[in-house]
Amino acid sequence: MSTIKAFLVGVSNYTVPGLHDLPFCRDDIALVRRTLLDGADIDPSDITVLGWSGIVDSSAFLSRFASFQPFIKEDDTFIFYFSGHGGN
Repeated sequence: MSTIKAFLVGVSNYTVPGLHDLPFCRDDIALVRRTLLDGADIDPSDITVLGWSGIVDSSAFLSRFASFQPFIKEDDTFIFYFSGHGGN
């Protein structure tokens, strides 16, 4: 049986010179999460959220994504949502 799995990331606070903070990113992930819970009836355990504190470093992202990945099955729908500055 397929399910929907979601990995939501919101980066609001930046320490990189030239990148301004984006305080609305926390609101973005909260709204997307609420929409998935209410509108798509996704189980809360199938949603992983990074960024409640406003900060997401690369090691935390990679670690949480690696621990989330084994729970995604071939017939599942996977949603990745990112709110923040883009870059390389």
